[in-house]
Amino acid sequence: GAAAAAGGSFDYGREYRAADELLPTGPDAPAGTQWGLLLFEKAVTAPANSLLIGSVLDADMHANSCRLVFSGRIAQTLDGEDKAALARIRVYKQKHKVGGVKRVVDEHTVIGKDLFKKETDISKFL
Repeated sequence: GAAAAAGGSFDYGREYRAADELLPTGPDAPAGTQWGLLLFEKAVTAPANSLLIGSVLDADMHANSCRLVFSGRIAQTLDGEDKAALARIRVYKQKHKVGGVKRVVDEHTVIGKDLFKKETDISKFL
């Protein structure tokens, strides 16, 4: 099974930026809800809005460190095998390319260089 964990209301109509890790929380951290998609090997039964706490169970219990990884509320439950349901979650990754301007053609057009490889189909970017 799968669960989208966090508080608030998840909006399938929005796009969400992918992140490699959770943002820090606290008074100096940016405000806003963070969402997570958790895929489990076996189905987990839990009602919506249940508190979900993740921890590191294989950490040394005598070490001076926190074993809690995250906590949040289950906003939505999904069947992880249902590809259509997973496809409704719109996630994007920010990417950027750096290149140069070879020539200015007119006030609306430039010829660039070093943005694409020769074999790249640039029609996707027009």
